Amino acid sequence: MLAALISFHATCARYTFALGRDQVLPASLGRTTPRTGQPGAASLTQSALALIVIIIYAIGGWDPLTELFYIAGTAGALGVLILLAATAFATVRFLREHEEDSTAVRKIAPPVAAVAVTAILVLVVANYALLLGVPEDSPMRWGIPIAFAVVAVGGFLYGVVLRRTRPQVYESIGRGASRAMAGAAR
Repeated sequence: MLAALISFHATCARYTFALGRDQVLPASLGRTTPRTGQPGAASLTQSALALIVIIIYAIGGWDPLTELFYIAGTAGALGVLILLAATAFATVRFLREHEEDSTAVRKIAPPVAAVAVTAILVLVVANYALLLGVPEDSPMRWGIPIAFAVVAVGGFLYGVVLRRTRPQVYESIGRGASRAMAGAAR
């Protein structure tokens, strides 16, 4: 459990760092600590958010094993599955736009994979109450999937605003490391 928590923390800190470096989030989150080169501000932000969640659970008197780790872990798995489906469709689009070779595997496998992972996602959402171990009429049964949809729509809208108001930042998303290396070489 400790290894999983450390891995989760490091992953969140790295993504926060990368988004700060790319100026999608505040730039201060995209800085590393001089001594270790680690994403210090992003790591401290992740730690502060985790502490806030722990305090909320303590005040609420909720069991962290059943009501935080299990439910949050199941929600996290749903989030990963949503990202896999989105990535599968993005792969199909990318390969169609960059058709250097037209092998059958390249044309057939990605759409089949996208449809398959989406079918799994639909089954997971349809049976989400069972996965959570809650009654069908529990607010969590639809609340968690709806929360993901709200975050996805918010992220999409933020991307649209970013593309219109700060196109240079939008175009450089995901290129932060190479952009930083190019800046250091000058």
